[in-house]
Amino acid sequence: MTHEYIFTHTAAPLFKVVRKMFENKISRIIVKDQNEKSVGIISFRDLFRISIELGSEEDDSGFTISEQIRRGFLSEEGFGGISLARDVMSKGIISIKFNDNLKNACKLILENNISGLAVLDGNNSLTGIISKTDIIKDITV
Repeated sequence: MTHEYIFTHTAAPLFKVVRKMFENKISRIIVKDQNEKSVGIISFRDLFRISIELGSEEDDSGFTISEQIRRGFLSEEGFGGISLARDVMSKGIISIKFNDNLKNACKLILENNISGLAVLDGNNSLTGIISKTDIIKDITV
């Protein structure tokens, strides 16, 4: 489990969120609201989904939106500058208690077709993230 997790806020521009993900070499980022409550998550899977969903749509000038997205996830002027974290995040966070077993973590990951889970402490506060990679490392050590 990764005890320290990276987060952003719902009002953060997407280009800053993606940049933060690249800089920290992470594939998912927790999204918090103005009250510091974890309300969602953004993963590279979400960004890929957006690219696919919007890829065939055209704007008024004849350019496909996918061209704007490719140019703009990291751009202040492009898609990354006009979209906020709350616009693209997966709402809600699938989680597991810190003292739950690895089998239950694996079951939740498979049932929800996700690559990681939030880990909650005894006070139901987010304390870390467990990923498929963490599980494989645990099993092979």
